[in-house]
Amino acid sequence: MLSGLALVLLGTLFGVLASRFLPMSSGVSTVIPKTPSLSPSTIIDEPITNDQELITPLVPTATPSSLLNLKWNMMTVKSPVTSVDSYKIYYPTTWSIQQYKNTPADGNGSSSLTLSKGLTTISILQTNGNSLTCLYPGDSDQANSLQFKEYVGINKDDLTWRLASFQSPEIIGGYQVCEMSTAGTFITSTKIGEILAGGLTDSQSIDEFNYILEKIVILK
Repeated sequence: MLSGLALVLLGTLFGVLASRFLPMSSGVSTVIPKTPSLSPSTIIDEPITNDQELITPLVPTATPSSLLNLKWNMMTVKSPVTSVDSYKIYYPTTWSIQQYKNTPADGNGSSSLTLSKGLTTISILQTNGNSLTCLYPGDSDQANSLQFKEYVGINKDDLTWRLASFQSPEIIGGYQVCEMSTAGTFITSTKIGEILAGGLTDSQSIDEFNYILEKIVILK
C-alpha cells in the first residue's frame, strides 16, 4: 500500500499528466529570466531563495550526447523541516517551475517543488512524514513497503540513492528515488525529502532526470 504522503503526491503528478497535453520542447532557450517562470496556480508562502542563472557549460562525466548542448538554470530551496536538508537543483532551460510552495513552521513546516517539461514532471516534497521501505526484485515482501522494478544506483556525497520505476502496471512512467538508511535498507525519504517523477516514458526525459539528480547539491 502506498503511504498517504506518496499517494497524494503521485495523484497530483499523474492528474497533471492526464490534463496537460502539451508538446515537448524541441529547442533550447537562449533568454534566461532572473526569476523562475511560475504558473498562475503557483502558491508561494515566502520568498523563493532563488539563484537563477545560466550554467554553460555544465558537462558531467560520460554525459549522454543529448545533454551536451543544453543550458541550465539553478534554484536553491531552503528546507522548512528540521530533519530535511536544503538543496540546490540544476535543471535544463527547457524545463520550467510548475509549482513551488514553502511553508515554514518552526522546523515542522513543508515545501514542495515541481518541475515540468511537456507531460513530464519531477517533484521534491519536504515534510515530517513517515517513510516506506523500498523493495526491489528479489527482496522479501514486508509491510509498509513499495515495490519497484530494476534500479539505477546514484552516489550522492556519502549517500546511496536508487532510482527505479514502480512495479505497479497502473503507474506508467512513474519513478521514485529511495535512499539507503543507516540500517542498510532503502527508504522513500531522502536527505532532501521524497523525490518522485511522472511521465518518464522516453529516453531523453530519463537521461535528463538522471542528470538533474546527479547535479543536486545537498546543503548541510
